[in-house]
Formats: sequence, C-alpha cells, structure tokens
Amino acid sequence: IYGDVVQKPEYTIHYDEQNPYYVYTGLQDNGVCRGPSNFKPDNLKNCWQMLMWGDGAFVQPQPGNPDIVYTAFQYGNIFRMDMKEEKNSKFIKPQSPDRTSPYRYNWLSPYLVSYHNPYILYFGGNKVMRSMDRGDHWEEISPDLTNRQNINGDVPYATIGALDESPLAPGLLYAGTDDGNAWIKKYAQSPLVKINQGLPALWVSRIAASQHKKERVYITLTGYRIDDFNTYVYASGDYGKTWASIKGNLPEEPVNVIREDPENENILYLGTDLSVYVTLDRGVTWYSLKNKLPTVAVYDMRVQ
Repeated sequence: IYGDVVQKPEYTIHYDEQNPYYVYTGLQDNGVCRGPSNFKPDNLKNCWQMLMWGDGAFVQPQPGNPDIVYTAFQYGNIFRMDMKEEKNSKFIKPQSPDRTSPYRYNWLSPYLVSYHNPYILYFGGNKVMRSMDRGDHWEEISPDLTNRQNINGDVPYATIGALDESPLAPGLLYAGTDDGNAWIKKYAQSPLVKINQGLPALWVSRIAASQHKKERVYITLTGYRIDDFNTYVYASGDYGKTWASIKGNLPEEPVNVIREDPENENILYLGTDLSVYVTLDRGVTWYSLKNKLPTVAVYDMRVQ
C-alpha cells in the first residue's frame, strides 16, 4: 500500500472489472480502502480512498456493477455500499433469529457474492447464511459447523474462517473452520458433508474451488497459533473425499492462501507467513516469487 494510506498489514485484497480497475484491500486498524490500478509512483497523493473504518476485513465489489461494494470490519460487521448514492448504503450483518444463541463471527468473517447470481451472498459465522437479495434478508443453510469449543473470550474461536463457491457449479459451496473442520454443500438443497478426513485438525486458512474442474478443490491450514510452523497445503480431485499433500519442495512456513490461475490449471499461487510461491505443475515443484518483496506475511492474493 502506497501514498496516503497508513502502512499496516493488509488482510484481504480484491478488484473490480473496470478498465482501469480498482484494487480493494482490508487493512489492520485502517479500514477498507481502494486505489486505481493505473497509479503513478510519482503522484500517489490522494490515490487511495478509505471506504470503511475499523479493522478492514473482506471486501468485494459486485460483479458487473462496481458501484456496489461489500465491505466489512471485524466480527462480521458487513455493509453494502453504494458508491454513487451514500444514502442507499446499508448495514447487512446477519442476526440470529434466536436471541439466546447469537451467531459467532471470526475476526475476519468470510463472505462472497455468488459467481452465478450477483444478488446471492454467502456469509460464514458459526453457520453458513445465504441471502437472495444482496443482504437485505438472510437464511441459515447449515447447522453449526464447528466443534463448539473455545467459543468465549476477547477473540473467540469455533467460527468459519474460509468460504468459497465453485465458479463451475451453482450452489457447490465449501466452508472451513478455525477448529479444523471442512465441509461441502454440493448443490442448493443438499446437506453439508464433512470432508476433513485425513487432514490435520488445524485452522483452515483458505479453501478454494477450482476454476477448471468442478470436482477439484484446494485447502490450506495453519498451526502457528499452537506453535506448529509446518506447511499444510492439499488438493482433492473428488470434492474433498480424499486429499493429497501438494507441499512438494516448499520450506516449513505456515500457509495463509492458495489461488489457482484462471487460464492455466497447472499454475497455483501460494502465500505464506514469510513469502509467496508459484508452481507450474500443480504442486510437484514450487518456485519463489519473492523477487524484491520483503520478508512479510502474505495473507491474500488475487489474479485480475
């Protein structure tokens, strides 16, 4: 992050479909910001615009309409922002219908706009919620997906931290929790099925449905919160029924994010607590992409 944005760790990153496009990011202590992709290094003043306060979390422009941007700060506080008419912006955080059992939200609660319908939103608390009208109304589409342990405290656990929908199949949804569970929902009316057999019981840092084969999915896990600094990255070719490690020659570093190249199914990108990597053969061999990047934690990546 350059220019007039205070330099803090970035949690998340996204982009819109304009030309030139905007880059969106959630920053620790500095909200959600956006800046143009065609910035000039010698003219950075007022380049970045703050959209949301607090600890900036996930952010996503509505596909096909960059004037609508979903922004959030910690613990699931999500807004639908209208960049042209501020009065039309709205706080849309899902609220439990049972006041005695409120939803639990991760520090960075994941949500996403459906690839198949820009009015459909998915949101992860301790349950998965779905909205058919851009967040105006919500319904539960899962039970509690966590182990329901360590649910109290200043930063409670037992929450969903990773969420993704297949771009190839509407309603094919994946969710991962911070206490080691991974789940699949194959279509809108199907029940969720647990798919973490054979995986370590660690924080699911990312789960990514393939853009090339609907039965393929990737998952990364991190154990750094319990002083486990090993590398955990896996792929499945059967909807998570079985998993295979694609660690290859990676060094031991906690993994935060995996992304698949949209054009070449053999290219994967990986962000860890120390660097960034790429593989050209789906995890057999990894190469450093660090170049002049300092030694920093890479929490998110996108391919525009």
